[in-house]
Amino acid sequence: MHTPLVFRAILGLLMDLAIPASLGAFVMAGMRLRSEGGMNFEASGGFLKWLFWGCFLLSLPGISHWLINESVPGASQLTMAGATGAQYTAGIERVTNDFVNNFLVGHVVPVVAASLDSYRFIHKSEYFNI
Repeated sequence: MHTPLVFRAILGLLMDLAIPASLGAFVMAGMRLRSEGGMNFEASGGFLKWLFWGCFLLSLPGISHWLINESVPGASQLTMAGATGAQYTAGIERVTNDFVNNFLVGHVVPVVAASLDSYRFIHKSEYFNI
């Protein structure tokens, strides 16, 4: 029995969004590390949770390809090519890919990285007042 096209399309769309979501999770992990106090972060704090989700989402496409290469039954449904044949998710996929590539990666990530870096320099300079 084959999976309906709508479920394969949604799964393909979610697999396409796994890498950008991991990027967002790593940015959130950096923000949580800044707010938790640098080297003295909490063991059960938000930093490790965001780091886990970033690593999990980043490894999801690789795990699906590995399962396919190991010929696990049903693993072919996890491929990222699930949304290519569905016309009703092509627009959503195009818009989300454009948003991630043009806005998030092009504008938000450099600004957040620069703000975290400048915050680090300001925070370090407070300790070295002479």
